[in-house]
Amino acid sequence: MGGVAALTSRPLGLLLAALLAACGPTSPTPNDGQRKALRDAQALWASRRLTDYSYTYRRLCFCPVTAPVRVTVRGGSPVEAGRPRIEDLFREIESALDRAAHEVEATYDPTFGYPTRYYIDLDARTVDEEQTVEASDLERS
Repeated sequence: MGGVAALTSRPLGLLLAALLAACGPTSPTPNDGQRKALRDAQALWASRRLTDYSYTYRRLCFCPVTAPVRVTVRGGSPVEAGRPRIEDLFREIESALDRAAHEVEATYDPTFGYPTRYYIDLDARTVDEEQTVEASDLERS
């Protein structure tokens, strides 16, 4: 009887090993590098402790307003309502990554860490929902 148990337990053991291997570490996703770059940039931005600054913001998309605007932030809040702080730009990139966007590409300022340009395509099957944001000319106030 020991021989029969050994024969039936071996295939079960192989099946269990195969199932465990399939549940092992996942391979990197295309956005893993972007997530690390985002975390590094956020840490650099936070280390600068800027609460008073201004920068030029431009959103390029199929939307009504795409002209560059100057954003001024005082005490961590935008002077004009509806204008994004640098933290809001980070949040938009992070949200796209969390939602497993089809494509996220971002570049960051090497001195301050803020996003200088990012492109987000949430869904490859949807037309005209892509957007590009540019941030430049950051000045401390």
